[in-house]
Amino acid sequence: MHNSNGSTETKPSPRPKISAFPKCYLEEISKKKSMSVFDWIEMAKNLPADGLEMYEGFLWETSDSYLGKIRTALADANFLMPMLCCSPDFTHPTAQNRIRAIEYQKRMIEVAYKLGGPGTVCRVLSGQRWPEVSLEQGLEFASQAIIDCLKTAEDLGVILGIENHYKDGFGPTRNSLRKKRSSCNSSSEFHRHPISVFNSTQATLSWPGTIRSNFSMPFYQESLACTQAIAIWLPERP
Repeated sequence: MHNSNGSTETKPSPRPKISAFPKCYLEEISKKKSMSVFDWIEMAKNLPADGLEMYEGFLWETSDSYLGKIRTALADANFLMPMLCCSPDFTHPTAQNRIRAIEYQKRMIEVAYKLGGPGTVCRVLSGQRWPEVSLEQGLEFASQAIIDCLKTAEDLGVILGIENHYKDGFGPTRNSLRKKRSSCNSSSEFHRHPISVFNSTQATLSWPGTIRSNFSMPFYQESLACTQAIAIWLPERP
């Protein structure tokens, strides 16, 4: 853009939007239920944030009426809902549990849409480091499960966001899995999380004919990742 004297002016970039996540109240809302998601929304009104991220454990039910109340509370507090955090376990040793995890994730994609509308991100993970599952099996299970969820996400305009860690805070503990692993003859290679094979590479998951989604998956080992309380999402570029 040129001004009156002919010099070029740089148009300022839009301000990134900020969303908040109540990591410190995760236990109170999701497990103890001594605090509700509505309490959190009320408490957050004074935060300089544009949106509030949700977690599956905050949803004490998923009926349309309950989700509608959450959406209304967010709107009344002038908050967007940019992301719903979900923690599917796609690498469980039994096929029945893996199928259940896929169907659950699809339902959570629908919930994300009902809370935030098109463009909302629904977090998806890979799965636990089950000692009964080899590295190759884990990669196959996780990638196929994510592919199976893409159609639901595309139909609703929801974005699947892969976070580069697992486990969920309320899943099996590291010690319990370590004890199971010590009782199995698993190789030292499997002491990595299945997702780590994509270190510094990009995996392409394709769904025939209509969708191709690229996911960058950084290396992650056994230590738990720290979930940030504040997230930033950038405005779309023209």
